[in-house]
Amino acid sequence: MFQFYPAILAAVISAGICSLPVITDDSSFTDSYPTPLPWSVTSATVGSIEIAFNMARAGDSTVTALLHLPSQQTWDAMSNQEKALYLLNRERYDRGIKPFEGYSADVSGVAQNYAQLLYNTGTFSHTEDGDPWERLNRVQAISANHDFFTYAENLAFKASSQAYTEEAVARAIYDWIYDDAGQNQWGHRNFCLATTLKDNSGRDGMEGLIGIGIVQGTNYTYMGADGLYSTIIVMDGFDPGSNWDHSSTGSTSLCSDKTDTIGRFQMHYDKQTVTDSQTGLMWMYRATANAEGTDLLADATNICNTSTFAGFSNWQLPNMAQSGAFHLGMNSEDKIPAQLFAGCTAEIVSDGYVRTRQGSIVYGLLPGDPINFSGGANVRCLRSP
Repeated sequence: MFQFYPAILAAVISAGICSLPVITDDSSFTDSYPTPLPWSVTSATVGSIEIAFNMARAGDSTVTALLHLPSQQTWDAMSNQEKALYLLNRERYDRGIKPFEGYSADVSGVAQNYAQLLYNTGTFSHTEDGDPWERLNRVQAISANHDFFTYAENLAFKASSQAYTEEAVARAIYDWIYDDAGQNQWGHRNFCLATTLKDNSGRDGMEGLIGIGIVQGTNYTYMGADGLYSTIIVMDGFDPGSNWDHSSTGSTSLCSDKTDTIGRFQMHYDKQTVTDSQTGLMWMYRATANAEGTDLLADATNICNTSTFAGFSNWQLPNMAQSGAFHLGMNSEDKIPAQLFAGCTAEIVSDGYVRTRQGSIVYGLLPGDPINFSGGANVRCLRSP
């Protein structure tokens, strides 16, 4: 059960653009693990990253705020260390957890060296060169001045036959927090959202230093990845003691410089719907079911007509014009509807199927292209409120 009590405000973090209350006590946070949700977007713009995280947040009872990233220009100018710190600290702060103090070259050096070792040896574990704490303690400054902390390292690995994973650090952090049940039993999430740091170093209401290591290449031999575009991400962290020298600690503001305008489409993440102010129609953000059988159009129509998605009735199957306009508009506002239709090819089929946004050839060449699903079709319905 997640419980949230208003944070005790001792001071205010001034960030130039905005001011955020300092969290002095996060001991009331108790995690409640969500249903794992795979990454749901096909591009890596600021808008797409926000959509992926906010769709996941909608199913996570421990957070109610929406993620807001900086502008695309600001985001693109940030280092991997800064992006990781921003995302981690937004996930922490928005749950009432003290943010990490910053990132450290000492820690990122350890992480980078270990990522390179994993790549060179074709391995993927926490114990190829001692355990994570042994590696951190080889840095004399860390060994001499740290407090006890349960966690020390997260790992992630991405591979593709097409290209290196865009925004791999953001993808890794998303997976650690929202898609980590499996064999890891949310251990990565526990590190990202840990509340056990001793707040005795650096600024009040912020504690802990992280560092990111990232290595990419096509010669990584782990699990048959040789020849693929592979990316290894290592995140290390520790709780510095009271005498730690923060003169080289890097940080990034949690404030967004992006101007959010009210666009045509309003996302309702809690119900996973989208309202189109231009047409007055409500759309399912996600495809609701897979139509199968000899008459896919009839099956898809029945799925919509009988759906009670998000607690609503009177869902209908869109026609070509409605679907094409929806995807064109969503694409123009960088609010890409989540759909994972790998292997689809654009061919002429009966009207009423889900249409694609503009993207790669496996999704269709243009927004609104009909798709042959070869035996089935994911269905996205609309309704008139």
